[in-house]
Amino acid sequence: MTLVGAYFAQRFPISVFGPVVALIAGAALWSVESASGTAATRALALSALLVTQFRIWDDLRDRERDRRTHPERILTRASVGPFRAICAALSMVSAILCLASPPALAVLVATNAAFWFAYDVLRPQIPDTTWQFGVLPAKYPAFLCIAGPAIGVPSPGRLAMATLVAYLAAIAYEYWHHAPATAGVSR
Repeated sequence: MTLVGAYFAQRFPISVFGPVVALIAGAALWSVESASGTAATRALALSALLVTQFRIWDDLRDRERDRRTHPERILTRASVGPFRAICAALSMVSAILCLASPPALAVLVATNAAFWFAYDVLRPQIPDTTWQFGVLPAKYPAFLCIAGPAIGVPSPGRLAMATLVAYLAAIAYEYWHHAPATAGVSR
C-alpha cells in the first residue's frame, strides 16, 4: 500500500466519512427548490471533495501537535508534499465544479480564506475545546452553503435549517468521538 493509501485507510475510514459525504450531499439536495438531473452526482462529488480536502488540511495543520499526541498517525512522519498537492488539487476541482454558480464559488473562496485565517491566527489563540467544538465543526455548514448553490437555487429556510443541523451534528460527533470512554464502552 502506498503512503497516501495508508493515510486514507487510517484517517478517512469510509464507515465514518461515507455517511458524512452522503448526508452533506443529501442535505444540499433537500435545500434546493429545484435541481437539475445531475444535481445528485454534483452534490456527492462536491461533498466528497470538500470533506477530503478539509480532512487533509486539518491533518497537515495539526502535524506538529499530532507528533506529540498521536505519533501513530502516518502524516506525523510522512513527507507533506504529496498531501499538500492532493489538497490543492481537491480545492481546484471544487472550484471548477462551482464555476457555474458565482454564489457557490464565493462561499468556497470565503470558506477557504476563513479556515486559512482560523488555522493561522485563531487556533493558537483559543483553547482546544473551543476549536474542536466551535470552530472546526463550522466547515460542515459551509460545505452545504457551497454545495446547495452549486446544484440549484437553495430555499433560504431549508438551507438555514440544514446548516444548523449539520453544525449541531458535527459538534455531537466530536463530543461522542472525543469524550472519555465510560466503563465497558469503547470508541
